[in-house]
Amino acid sequence: MKEIQARQSSATEVIIVTTICFGIFIYWSLQAVSAGFPSGAGFSDSYLINIALTECVLTFLAMMVLRWQAYPLKSLLAAPDWRDSGTGCLLLLVAYLAWAFVCQFFNAAHYMREPIEKMALQSHPTMTGVLLMSIINGWYEETFLLAYLMTAVNKLGASTAIGISVLVRLLYHLYQGPVGAVSILVFGVIFTAYYWRSRKLWPVVFAHMLADFIGLSAQI
Repeated sequence: MKEIQARQSSATEVIIVTTICFGIFIYWSLQAVSAGFPSGAGFSDSYLINIALTECVLTFLAMMVLRWQAYPLKSLLAAPDWRDSGTGCLLLLVAYLAWAFVCQFFNAAHYMREPIEKMALQSHPTMTGVLLMSIINGWYEETFLLAYLMTAVNKLGASTAIGISVLVRLLYHLYQGPVGAVSILVFGVIFTAYYWRSRKLWPVVFAHMLADFIGLSAQI
């Protein structure tokens, strides 16, 4: 396993940056849980574009905080690479196979009643919205969950660092319902464990982008 070269972050910095990047999404997710998982209007173009733009604004704010803290921002960059893109495809395949195995423990009829499935049935995005969301969301989540958050808490050990990253990921996806949350847990553990071992961000970013694209384009 490669050693982490980024400087250690203070607890205050980690809390502030994580709150900026994921606080509002966790709040919205918990609101959905407390309201009984309302399905809303699905993944419309306006919904996807608003989320993507929100992530861009939050990225700017988080980067300003990190720059003020003299954080090495270059360590957060995921440089696209064809070979690593292939690794990302394999990583996504492993995640899908793991999820297929876990799905055997769920009743199919129950899964179709999940909030995420109801949202999908009401979704009619265009390719523009799907591409924008897939690219920005995949980059955004993995950059701040892995390249920043998990790296910032790596001194706590592998299990704790991975657990913190996966927990934050799970919290802002709770709106998808119980089964949807389990799928996020499966994918999150696989993506996070891979990054912990390899320290390569682009394969995970690409796998996430591809997963979003496959899931959303099916609703076009």
